[in-house]
Amino acid sequence: MFGLGSLFRLGVEAALVSAFLAGVQRSTGITPNLNRIQNKDLRNVLKQYLEFGEYAFDFAVVFFGRSEFFERKRRSTVLNNNILYYYFTQANT
Repeated sequence: MFGLGSLFRLGVEAALVSAFLAGVQRSTGITPNLNRIQNKDLRNVLKQYLEFGEYAFDFAVVFFGRSEFFERKRRSTVLNNNILYYYFTQANT
């Protein structure tokens, strides 16, 4: 049914999704609500899956931070605040 290549590809894709969710959590604070899952075993598996994403995200940050091909640029909080202000004022009109 699944070849070794397909299983490897699915594993890599699952790791990328987990790392993406870790990045969303780091940048916005939004995280999946695992308390809504009633099955305790499934909840623990998903918790470990998300923790793996945190590990992969941290590894990528360290790896890219040590590379000479990447540089760290701080985002402007003024620009972000202006975007949020515009969004919330225009959404209410």
